[in-house]
Amino acid sequence: MNTGEQPGNEDNMKPIMKIATVMALLTAGTLQAEKLPIYNETLNYSVTWKGVTVGSVNMKTSTNEKKQIRSYAKVNSWNKIQGIYYVQGSFGTIWNYETQKPVYAFEEVYQGDTWQKRAFRFSGANFTIDKHEKKFSETSYPHKGPIKSDKKSKKTKATNNHLDLLGAFYYVRSLGRTPSVGETLQVPVLPAGNHQTLVLKVLGKKKISTPVGEREVLHVRSALASKGKEGLFFQTDTEIEMYITADRDSIPIHMWTDVPVLGRVDIKLSTYTQP
Repeated sequence: MNTGEQPGNEDNMKPIMKIATVMALLTAGTLQAEKLPIYNETLNYSVTWKGVTVGSVNMKTSTNEKKQIRSYAKVNSWNKIQGIYYVQGSFGTIWNYETQKPVYAFEEVYQGDTWQKRAFRFSGANFTIDKHEKKFSETSYPHKGPIKSDKKSKKTKATNNHLDLLGAFYYVRSLGRTPSVGETLQVPVLPAGNHQTLVLKVLGKKKISTPVGEREVLHVRSALASKGKEGLFFQTDTEIEMYITADRDSIPIHMWTDVPVLGRVDIKLSTYTQP
């Protein structure tokens, strides 16, 4: 699989990308072109660290007459955490559920007085990335020396039908079969504009109590991999584990991962609604 260019300075977005990536759960089967209930939903999550609530993730999705999904997700974090770690930001996507193609997407992350912003405009096999950033390094706040502002636009190929992360979230949830325990699955994605592969392995299945009632869930381990490293994802620093409902809705119930300095962070569903 060709995953294109290697990541560069955009690695700085990895922790916030983790939170977005955990939303991209993969099931395999035949795509469903009809309008599904999950295309109009609201998901709210709490973010905890060492048993303390340090933030939240809120996502709302709706459809329009153009057969498009419009989704917006916001990551909110405790003020003290924002000063040392970039866990504040927002993401959005417009995705055509009939053609299963992305139309537009954006990503914004913040740390202290700096930010990185990306906008993706898709056209056929191409996409244009508009970047505006005041670059920063992980856990570097307060920043030493002047922070340079950079603004640029780049047109590139969306090889292998790469998707933005929120678009991938709904793409994979529009598939018709729940994966089996032991399966390893892949989907091409564009975190921070890099061509990478989201690799997922189904580790097990069990019943648990959830905010949407008792449900059977899949235990999935996931990671982002660059070209040539798709088989090494258990050795990367971007692994995420999660429980997702083993049904057509594929709702992410609980996600957890280790991040630098902070250690383990848990993201748990608090409320879920469909109209």
